[in-house]
Amino acid sequence: MLWLTLLVLGAAAPPTPPIVARADWDDTLAEGTPPALPGVTRYPPNLAAVLDGIVVHHSDFVDAKGPAAILAYHLEVSGFADIGYHFVIGQDGTIYEGRALDAVGAHAGQSTEANRGVRDARRRGGADQAAHVDRARAFDPDYGAIGIVLDGYYADQTPPRAQRRALTDLVQHLRHRYRIARDAVIAHREVKQRRVEDRGLHFTGPTSVCPGDAGYRWFLLWRGALPRAVPGTPRPGPTSTGAAGGVDAPRRH
Repeated sequence: MLWLTLLVLGAAAPPTPPIVARADWDDTLAEGTPPALPGVTRYPPNLAAVLDGIVVHHSDFVDAKGPAAILAYHLEVSGFADIGYHFVIGQDGTIYEGRALDAVGAHAGQSTEANRGVRDARRRGGADQAAHVDRARAFDPDYGAIGIVLDGYYADQTPPRAQRRALTDLVQHLRHRYRIARDAVIAHREVKQRRVEDRGLHFTGPTSVCPGDAGYRWFLLWRGALPRAVPGTPRPGPTSTGAAGGVDAPRRH
């Protein structure tokens, strides 16, 4: 059974959870230098004006293999320029830095409009081709979406407690830092509706059941337990100057 545990939340910013730096787990980096990511769209410097959502995944590996294995799969099988996710959370609760946050991820899917715009920009060419490509990618569901993957396979079981707690800590930190609403924290399987069709766009490619059926049932309870207000902001009205009650992630017993 899943239970919701109470967490006292005030106006203070949530602490930054410990995150393992990319250079500390990725042996493919040359002297710890981040990958150049040719062809990957970079965001403007003010990330808070661009990052508007969080997409939660599972890695789909029955035996959680860690960030290096996910990176290898994305490079060798998926053909990505880098690991697709911005963060990887291990089953022991360790959070790993993935793709740089200022780079558009490769985890949410595609829209017809973004693909057509990129294709047209490349066909036209010219000195401003890169700018036109970046403009077209703003219609991609990955644009503005922070990708977090829970390493493991959750079709028939929920993520371990340590992993769930780490997700809560990371999501609350990111919500505070980039002013992300609770309703903008979604599961991968919700991308088609929430980040494409609700914006009047058209999804293309295979649909997803990520993060698995059991994982998604847990996710819905977990998201509903997150405070609606952006963490670290005073609540409106007479209670705004004091601590307010909230709820944290579900626990499994």
